[in-house]
Amino acid sequence: MKNEICRMADIILSGNPKDIEYFLGKKTSPEEVIENCGNLKPCITGSDAHTLDKIGIFPENRFTWIKADPTFEGLKQILFEPEERVRISDSQPDDKYDYNVIERVELNTAGVWHQTIYLNQNLNTIIGGRSTGKSTLLSSIAIKFDETISVENDSFIRQLGDNVHVYWRDGQENNQKSIEYFPQNHISKISDITYSDKLLLDILLDNPQKKSAYEKFQSEVSDLFATIQSHVSLYFEKRRLYKERTLNIKNIGDIEGIKLEINKLQNQRIEIQSKLTDNQSLLSAYEKVVLRLNELRKAEQEYIKEIEILKQLGQENFVITNPAISFLGLSSNHSESLKLTIEKSILQINKDIRDEIHSFIEENLKKLQLIQSEIQDIVKGNDYIAGKNIFTENNALSEIIKKLNVLNEKFILINKEIEIANKMQSDYKDIGQKLLELHISYLDKINNIASEMRLQHEDVNLSSEITLKSDLERMLNECISLRSTAMNDLVTKVVSEYQKKTKADIINCIKDLLNKAIRNEISFKNGYDTPSFVSKILAGCWFGLRLNVEYDGDNLRDMSPGKRSFVILKLLLDFSDKKCPILIDQPEDNLDNRAIYNELVKYIKKKKRERQIILVTHNPNIVVGADSEEVIVANQNGKNAPNENGIKFQYVFGSLENSKKRVNQMGQAILKCCGIREHVCDILEGGEDAFRDRENKYGFHQI
Repeated sequence: MKNEICRMADIILSGNPKDIEYFLGKKTSPEEVIENCGNLKPCITGSDAHTLDKIGIFPENRFTWIKADPTFEGLKQILFEPEERVRISDSQPDDKYDYNVIERVELNTAGVWHQTIYLNQNLNTIIGGRSTGKSTLLSSIAIKFDETISVENDSFIRQLGDNVHVYWRDGQENNQKSIEYFPQNHISKISDITYSDKLLLDILLDNPQKKSAYEKFQSEVSDLFATIQSHVSLYFEKRRLYKERTLNIKNIGDIEGIKLEINKLQNQRIEIQSKLTDNQSLLSAYEKVVLRLNELRKAEQEYIKEIEILKQLGQENFVITNPAISFLGLSSNHSESLKLTIEKSILQINKDIRDEIHSFIEENLKKLQLIQSEIQDIVKGNDYIAGKNIFTENNALSEIIKKLNVLNEKFILINKEIEIANKMQSDYKDIGQKLLELHISYLDKINNIASEMRLQHEDVNLSSEITLKSDLERMLNECISLRSTAMNDLVTKVVSEYQKKTKADIINCIKDLLNKAIRNEISFKNGYDTPSFVSKILAGCWFGLRLNVEYDGDNLRDMSPGKRSFVILKLLLDFSDKKCPILIDQPEDNLDNRAIYNELVKYIKKKKRERQIILVTHNPNIVVGADSEEVIVANQNGKNAPNENGIKFQYVFGSLENSKKRVNQMGQAILKCCGIREHVCDILEGGEDAFRDRENKYGFHQI
């Protein structure tokens, strides 16, 4: 009996949340409710007063709110939209902040338009025939908020915009507020695969967390670029100095030859000294002091050299401000305070370092003074003077000693130079290894940001993966002369190894490439040499992000243009935290009617709860299916479609339930001849007769 009564009834009188859920098909399923009751049912409630004093007093203040014109036709709409048009609650449903809702638009340009259009906080649809002023109205509103917007008939729209006034529900006429405007074909243009990566990245960057991660990634890449370039310069400078040092060593002499010559002269000296038996003890004492003297002179030269280096270092600034650090976004007080703190800290640190260097110099000077004092004591000592006299009196021995002294000095100098050269070689090789590590760290950073740049919202999944940029091959072709097969093969191999995206393959490839460059086995084009090429290849981040979207089992790149446009619209709106009004010109472009009804309409119905929407459309599914709260009918004055007072553009607005029987009177303004419902049927369905003909042919209506 209950099912029979429910099947006969249009409306259920109940405020019970469980009943509301059941009759809307949410407790079981819409199909089950339709099978049992014929269709989904709206629930309403009254005060259920049993005494006069209870009339108008609702339990828990849960009123029945109906979104409609206060007419019987308005009430009937809850039968067709039982979920959207009626709500039982203690507060007004779907309420939006006043500052996010456009209340009215005042149009006042002589001969063009002169009226005020009030807007609904939810869905407002602008309809009309071709060239009736639909897009003109929408773009005239949009252009008030963004001077950079480019629209069709730009100069004409901007002239009209001077006399268009947009007022918000909070009472302000504030053109600095935010809106989102999508002109006709704009979404299909930006959804082109060529621009999809930039578009998807912009969508991701609307998310504060993703934006912060991406900005950090960009900053790290920028720092890494500068670090690698400075390291490359340092590498080649160290390598140049090493080569100069090794050449200088060759110019000083052959160390192995000098060692042989020293051994030969020492043997000769021993032979001569052995004959000087009377002075053997004196010579022995002399040799000891000479050995000590040589050690002291070697130490003296080392201290003098180190003091020179320390004095040069004392002129340097070891710590400087990092130019890549930005204070944008900080208040002026905080940014100035930070800059002052950094400046003071840098001055203090550099002072501390110079003070430390000065203490090293003082320490070396004291040691040098002691050494020089000991040298003076030795050369003035009896053992040294007596021994030296023996050598002076013996010409042959004296000559040998002179030669030995020269060779020993050379030997000491060469050993010192070799020690420095080996350190230089070790330094530049360490820098080379560091360069490889720095370059390969690009791969880590791009992998990290790729894993971060992902978002999912309901049935839309936005993901990213790393891809090799075409810039790498372009750079190689720009630097390397490709006249030989070997150079072409080299470029192909480098690109191929990078495409593998693995550290081991890239490091092996780079090592081979750099060795070839350093050995002059690569032919460069004019303007390039080994250092500039190495700087380009190592400092560049050759990997980028490829962004992709999956929706309804399809990849963005495989979607039809229409579906791609719809998905892009979803992305632009769903992944945004904005609550400002949305202005769209013909969102149905490129979509077939099935997709419009099954996807776009459902999406608009959901989105209008969150944000005010004003859109231009030619599709009845959007106006009727999405249950447009307000329909704005546009007309351009013409012989068969006159406006009042012959004004060029005129508009009439109201709800779908606004119905008035057609009255055709000579000279009457066409917008006044019937209600909004009739205009919708005429403009979007071709008229009542055309609608019935289609209904009959489809067999939906039994004749």
